[in-house]
Amino acid sequence: AAHDDVNALRYCSDVRQALSSAHTNLRQLLSAFRAPMDPQGLRHALRSSILAFAERTRVALAFDDQAPGLHLTASQESQVFHIVQEALANIAKHAAAQRAWLSIERSGDQVNVIVEDDGSGAVADAGAGQASHFGIQIMRQRADRLGGRLEIGPRAGGGTRVHLVFPQTSPAAATT
Repeated sequence: AAHDDVNALRYCSDVRQALSSAHTNLRQLLSAFRAPMDPQGLRHALRSSILAFAERTRVALAFDDQAPGLHLTASQESQVFHIVQEALANIAKHAAAQRAWLSIERSGDQVNVIVEDDGSGAVADAGAGQASHFGIQIMRQRADRLGGRLEIGPRAGGGTRVHLVFPQTSPAAATT
């Protein structure tokens, strides 16, 4: 209304940049969630993701599989894979990390999946009402589907620790 063309053009440029960024993020999100589970299973999918993550981010990512005999249902594998994908995406976007670690272990009938980094530290453990943490909310929903829980907090020595724990369900029990 004030005919301030300079500020109006600057504002339009800011809006264009924000829309472009939102569009890029949405495309990445849709691609990640539309991707089917690797037919060769969770470990193969994780190894492929680790290679892609390290190449894309230049963050060294170590994988420690302490449960080589672990058998999960297809649904469990998919939920775990997508939780790990989101945790890695958060490292890439927010952590400014040099190193990251992914481990899978079994303790009795519980499965533990831990993703850690040496970056700038955890975002506040997002509650259900925080709109800026949709990725964390989705991770929590996936953990709930597994009958488990997701803990996000600081890593000893600095950085962030994402810990998923859920009960193992045998593939045979899940189909009956």
